[in-house]
Amino acid sequence: MAASTIKRSYLAALSILVSVTGCASGPETVSAGLPETVRAFIDDNGWDLGAYADSDLSDLSAYYRHERVYLVDAAMDVLWDLYANIDPRLAWRTDKTRFGAVWDPILGFMYREADDGVPPFAPGQVLVLELRLAGFYRLPVAFRIREIDRASGVIEFVYLEANKSKGKQRLEFAPAIGPGGERRSTIRHSTWYRSGDEFRDERLYGGFHASIIDAFHRAVVESAGYSIAVVES
Repeated sequence: MAASTIKRSYLAALSILVSVTGCASGPETVSAGLPETVRAFIDDNGWDLGAYADSDLSDLSAYYRHERVYLVDAAMDVLWDLYANIDPRLAWRTDKTRFGAVWDPILGFMYREADDGVPPFAPGQVLVLELRLAGFYRLPVAFRIREIDRASGVIEFVYLEANKSKGKQRLEFAPAIGPGGERRSTIRHSTWYRSGDEFRDERLYGGFHASIIDAFHRAVVESAGYSIAVVES
C-alpha cells in the first residue's frame, strides 16, 4: 500500500476516534459544556485557541514578581511524574478554580470537563480556567504551557494576551532531604505579572494569586496522598 494511502487511512481513522470520544473544536458542540465566563471569553477572543498570542516577555523587568516555595513529602521523581501525568481537570478542581477547556495542539481539538480522553499537561496546550475570587467574583484566565522539561525539573506556562493580566509562571522542582534522611522535594513557584492597573497589581494580585496556586498544588499533591506545606513566600 502506498505511503500516501496509509496516511489518508490513518487520518480518517483518527477523525472517527476523535468524534467518538467526544472531543470538539467549535462553539456548536462545546459551548454548552463550558463555564459561563469561559464561554464568554472564547466567544470574545475566538474559538481557535491555538491562534491566541502569548504575553510579550521580552523584558521581565517590566513585570511584578511573586514567589512561593513548597515542601512536599514525596521524592523528586515521584512528584515530577505526578505533575506530568495528572488529569488537568483534577488539578484545577478546587474552591478557587474551575476547569474550563484545554486545546490539544497535537489533534487540534478542544476538550471540556465532561469529555473523555482529556490529555495530561503537554507543551503547546492552551488551558482556559475560571478563577473564583473573594467567594463570588468569577474571572476567566487562559495560558499556554510552554515548557515541560524533566531533565531540568521545570514546568513553565505563559499568560495569553487576551487575559487581564500578562506574564508567566515557572515551577522548578528540586530534591530535598527530610530531618530523618527521607527523600522529599521542593517546588519553587515564580510568577511574573502585570495588568496595567497599579492598584490591582500592587494590592490585590499577590494575595489572590497565592491562594489560587496553594489550592492547585494541594489538589495535585493530595490526590496521591502526599502532604505539602509553604516554606517560603
